[in-house]
Amino acid sequence: MIAANYINRSVIAVFATTLTVILLIAVGERFTHFLEKAALGQIPSTTVLTVVALRLPEILQMVVPFALYFSLLLGLGRLYSTQEMVVLANSGMAPTQTLRWLSPLIVGLAIAVGAMSLVLTPYARQTLEAHLQQSSQDIGFAVFRPGVFHSENNGQRVTYAESTSDDGNTINNVFVSWRMPSGEYTTIWATRGEKSRSASQQPVLSLFDGKRYIGQPGQHQLQTAKFATLHIPLEPILLSQSLPLEAVATLDLGAAPEQRAEFHWRLALPLFLLIAAVLAVGNATVPPRQNPFVKLLPAMALLISYYLALIANRWAISEAQIPLSLGFWPSHVLFAVVAYLGLRKLSQVSSS
Repeated sequence: MIAANYINRSVIAVFATTLTVILLIAVGERFTHFLEKAALGQIPSTTVLTVVALRLPEILQMVVPFALYFSLLLGLGRLYSTQEMVVLANSGMAPTQTLRWLSPLIVGLAIAVGAMSLVLTPYARQTLEAHLQQSSQDIGFAVFRPGVFHSENNGQRVTYAESTSDDGNTINNVFVSWRMPSGEYTTIWATRGEKSRSASQQPVLSLFDGKRYIGQPGQHQLQTAKFATLHIPLEPILLSQSLPLEAVATLDLGAAPEQRAEFHWRLALPLFLLIAAVLAVGNATVPPRQNPFVKLLPAMALLISYYLALIANRWAISEAQIPLSLGFWPSHVLFAVVAYLGLRKLSQVSSS
């Protein structure tokens, strides 16, 4: 038990550090991405932290397997480098005993990743989408940045305001253009605009003293009308929201190839962690007094290959290139065999 606790402490210490570093990088990238969206007026700046927090389970379910893999490589590699594993082997410890001692940690993390991928992440994404939808209704004139043309969807929505009032409720010299389902564009110039709400409490842009043009770009025949007051809903000129597949509850995923691919992907993540852990134990051996990082690069290439194989497998399912019933098993079986061969080679080296 003393040896088991010592090995677990060594791996957990490295795991905590590795997870923190990778998580900070991943969260920092997401935080920067949403800050850019807030700067463009696509989401309110006050909701950036909430958005990042709701994306945290999705980030964790991907970060934890990688962090555990590298912590096993580095933690066990240090023990091999300092010949502590050799001493334990000479004391009668079987090479696979390390994996059994670490199994509570590995299985516990696999269960946590499974709970996130199957339950917590879809729920968090549903909450996030509902939050963004509500924010889009309350965002007001954030899309109107004074003196800047704001374009979305490759120019299918364009907004411009020369200036805004101090309270942000009035904009001056307004330009609005968006593409309608018919393929025609509605283009509006107005002297002034104000934010209001309709009888159903939907946000409305009230425009005053302007002109409206409807037609196809490049054509001379346009429907033209002057107006003193025009009320248009803000939704056509705000960022459109669509429910992503990741926000669908696991039990609600249907039989379509894209949804089956998502279902198998959620199941694949905890298995990815388990097989990656066995791969790490089998490849953590380091010659005595060598740097524990000596095998890090080829081991990293092995794990990335496994991850890319899962992504390719997911694409094949979503495109109906392989039977839906086959799922991710081709990728899992391939790398499970590689993990088994690594453990077998470890046992042969130790016995010799």
